[in-house]
Amino acid sequence: MLSPPTANDAQVWANDERMLIHRLDPPTGKWQSVKLQDDAGGPFAGYCVYRDAQNNAYTFDFKRGGRSMARIDAKTMQVKLFTIPTANARGRRGRADDAGRGIWFAEYGSNKIGRFDVTSESFAEWPVPQAYFWPYDVVPAKNGEIWSGSMWTDHVLRLDPKTGTATLYPLPH
Repeated sequence: MLSPPTANDAQVWANDERMLIHRLDPPTGKWQSVKLQDDAGGPFAGYCVYRDAQNNAYTFDFKRGGRSMARIDAKTMQVKLFTIPTANARGRRGRADDAGRGIWFAEYGSNKIGRFDVTSESFAEWPVPQAYFWPYDVVPAKNGEIWSGSMWTDHVLRLDPKTGTATLYPLPH
């Protein structure tokens, strides 16, 4: 998955099937790559790449049992791992919020919606009120609500993170 440049930074982040994260500087054509490992030194199955307001890259370990998130510092290319609180979270698809201070993501394996606060380096999680929803993607709306879809149910989820209220909407048949 590709994380396109922002107005502040022309660099592009991407991942590939070899578990590498790449950064391209389009004006120079220069590529930089980082190979990720989990806490035990094993393979890190990076799923998608997101950026914060400082152009740091974030990706999630999607392998079975995965509960790690990696941040790649845009200035130093150093990797820091964070542990998602819920076991088997399998973080995947999401977005940075408009301010670039929060990374929202689906916790596919634990049936939750997660948020990583890039300032405090802490996680918050909200359970999905439908068993086996297994969120696929998470999109923050401009009004602060969070939306998610599922590949397993015929519903769309709207979450108000301020109140914790989650509403499921059936898709038309």
